[in-house]
Amino acid sequence: MQSDKIMSNSKIDKIDEIKKPFFWISQLFILNATVVGGGCLAANQGYKQAVQFENMRSYKKTPTFRNLCNLN
Repeated sequence: MQSDKIMSNSKIDKIDEIKKPFFWISQLFILNATVVGGGCLAANQGYKQAVQFENMRSYKKTPTFRNLCNLN
């Protein structure tokens, strides 16, 4: 009987915690940090890929000695 009372009290405490506005404010900050952090990581990775792609394109466009010798 005593253990049932303790279990029900802990459930009530958890429900009361969820009802507090500070709990939801902290959850919003966690969500915001996740979204912003993920966006920054994705933007950084996209930038790196764009730089690599541009380097590959510019490497193909640069004249080599063999290309210069084949000019007629």
